[in-house]
Amino acid sequence: MLLNSQKAIISRFGILPLLIEIIHLNRSERDLNSSLESQFVANKFLIFWQSFTQSAIQRGMVRHFPKNMLTIGWLGVLKDKTGLLKTGLVNDEAIRSEQYVEIIREYAQDLMIDDDLMLQQDNAPIHASAYTKYQFDIMGLDVIDWPSKSPDLNPIEHLWANIKRKLKGMKFSNRASFEQEIINQWNSVSQDDLRKLVESMPGRVQKCIKAKGWYFQ
Repeated sequence: MLLNSQKAIISRFGILPLLIEIIHLNRSERDLNSSLESQFVANKFLIFWQSFTQSAIQRGMVRHFPKNMLTIGWLGVLKDKTGLLKTGLVNDEAIRSEQYVEIIREYAQDLMIDDDLMLQQDNAPIHASAYTKYQFDIMGLDVIDWPSKSPDLNPIEHLWANIKRKLKGMKFSNRASFEQEIINQWNSVSQDDLRKLVESMPGRVQKCIKAKGWYFQ
């Protein structure tokens, strides 16, 4: 029986269910790799998107952080573009679909030089709402179907984890200094590193299939 993560991969990339059972065969692996590369490596306008909050970092990541401080922001990477970063958006956790759509619209207008722009996002309520889906349809933005609870499939999760490790133990007296340090860390990531992250996706998806949707290194 296929897990939801496997079904989502099959649905998104047009991989036959039978391929899951015969993945060890060389021809099947070549077919799978070709399908994945056409989606990830050849498509240079695929955006991987990750939201972050101060509260997420505060839990053991940054010491002596004032409890009343809150930052919400988004990180994004493209294979052949510099990193995308938006910070200091709202002062509470109740970010709405309307706000999220405007953030994406801001970047989409700059990046949509042809019809190849695709967006990867998780299944947060503001991402999956009817309003968000409707607005993305109007923008002509193709959103990848994404398995729930699959952070190890998203390359930006590994990049963000590395930034959080660098932030661990730092002290900030105000939100502005915290945001600036995130910007500094983010800007220090080279475009070559971002390209390698995106190009690692075919291998990540293959490992997920071989692991039958479970955890993999």
